[in-house]
Amino acid sequence: MTFGKWVLGAVAGGLALGAVSAQAAPLPFVAVDAPASVQNVQFYFYAEDPPPPPVVYYDPPPPRYYAPPPRYYRPAPPPPPTPFYGREYGPPRYGYYNKEAAKNYVKDYRRAEKEIYKERVRAWNKANGF
Repeated sequence: MTFGKWVLGAVAGGLALGAVSAQAAPLPFVAVDAPASVQNVQFYFYAEDPPPPPVVYYDPPPPRYYAPPPRYYRPAPPPPPTPFYGREYGPPRYGYYNKEAAKNYVKDYRRAEKEIYKERVRAWNKANGF
């Protein structure tokens, strides 16, 4: 390990001494035939006002691709009048709510749903070989 550090130090010292003692070499001055980078330019001066700019015709602007304007819709009709029961509370005139009838309706509905489900399962089993 110490040998590697010694070599690295020697190389660094040699580079430092070379950089301090180095001088730039003088450049010789010789006439070189190079093409001129200057060009002749002609300027125009007008005795009076300059001529007007040329007339340029532009194409019409492209059409606008917007949605058509909204249509006019007449106002919505007024809502139907609420039924008048003759007083603000109490059952409506067309009948009373029957709790037992509602229970029977729900039972019948669920029974029909169950039958439909059974029929679908049987049809699928039959179609698929079960």
